Amino acid sequence: MRGMALDFGWLSAGQFGIKLIAFVFGVWVVRALGAAEFGRFSAALAFAGLFGVATGPGAATFGTREMATDPTAAGRILSDIAGLRVTLGLFVVPLLPLVAWALGRPAETFLAIALAGLSLPLYGVVSTLDSALVAHRRVALASSCAALRQVLFAVFGGVALLTGGGARALLVAANLALVVRVLVTWTVLRRVLPVRLERPDPARWPAMARRMLPFSVEGMAELAGLHVPMVVLSLVAPEAVTGHYGAAFSLILVALPFAQGIGTVLAPRLSTEAGRGLVPGAVGAALRVTLALAVPAAATLTLGADVVMRALFGEAFVAGAPALRILAWALPAMFAWEALRAGVMAMRLEKRAARSALASMALAALVVATLAPLWGASGAALGFLTLRLASVGQFAAALSRALPTADARQTLGLPRGDDRG
Repeated sequence: MRGMALDFGWLSAGQFGIKLIAFVFGVWVVRALGAAEFGRFSAALAFAGLFGVATGPGAATFGTREMATDPTAAGRILSDIAGLRVTLGLFVVPLLPLVAWALGRPAETFLAIALAGLSLPLYGVVSTLDSALVAHRRVALASSCAALRQVLFAVFGGVALLTGGGARALLVAANLALVVRVLVTWTVLRRVLPVRLERPDPARWPAMARRMLPFSVEGMAELAGLHVPMVVLSLVAPEAVTGHYGAAFSLILVALPFAQGIGTVLAPRLSTEAGRGLVPGAVGAALRVTLALAVPAAATLTLGADVVMRALFGEAFVAGAPALRILAWALPAMFAWEALRAGVMAMRLEKRAARSALASMALAALVVATLAPLWGASGAALGFLTLRLASVGQFAAALSRALPTADARQTLGLPRGDDRG
């Protein structure tokens, strides 16, 4: 438990630095672009993120568990997962502009979506490299490499804004920063890990894909849930409304890496046979601590949404305050979901997790499709909140069924009671 707390401390310190830079730079971006142009920028990223479901987003979780369980196979697993994800990414990249064209997107939005899509193969590589560092408990290095990417994006993006660039220039800056991030992470991994990389072997990919299918389905559904509200909103509302939602959503995304850090720290330590015995205590402790921080933060954002949006982004973005009030309550759900997900994966319940993720995604998509045309940004926000709450409920239920009663109660942050059941 002490080691997990130390790892989370390192990761949180790194993420605090990342998000402080991202927050300051993000406020500048929103103010510099304005509601409509920022809406175009946000929609392009959301389209690319949605198509990321086809690049095996659950592969990193699968890789972390497999490399933590059998470090001797890390060279083979790493090269095969990276090779598969790059191949899928290169296949998806040309589909993005075709879909944007078929949907009748304006020329500016079409070009922005095409630029955002170029990041998909790069994200496939870097997330796989990160999973190797995390599996070998080099969390601080993974966090440092991520921080470097954010600094570079702020530098490159700052130059783009100062020279009069808009959404497309920012997307180019983001891609350049990601290229450097891949190269640096690769160099770090080769120097610090005792991993002898093998050549990717496509003959092994079908068998590997079958093994990681539940992880991929679960990852696809969760990634889609992150981006579907924005994509649907961009199709049914003016770009300025998409910008209002994007500004509010960006404030929630500040906390996302901290939430993901819980899973990053817990996953490699709970994935072994011995580690599974730690699930009730580790997951329960993570839930109690993070919810004690996230719930007050959500209440504060709810009460001060108008003030926050006006102070950070200007009067034009106060229209996004109702969406922020709704999105604020996704914060506790995000933290709870990451902790519970680590327990679900450690208990080898990935098939149940995949089914739960698909059900939650379908419910959220229905909410967004129904409410976004009626309520705009608030409807999209309700869809995202629905996804988070439904996912938490289903993962909590899965662990409750898989564990003895006393262990299940401890896992959910409750007193153990007696040991019957």
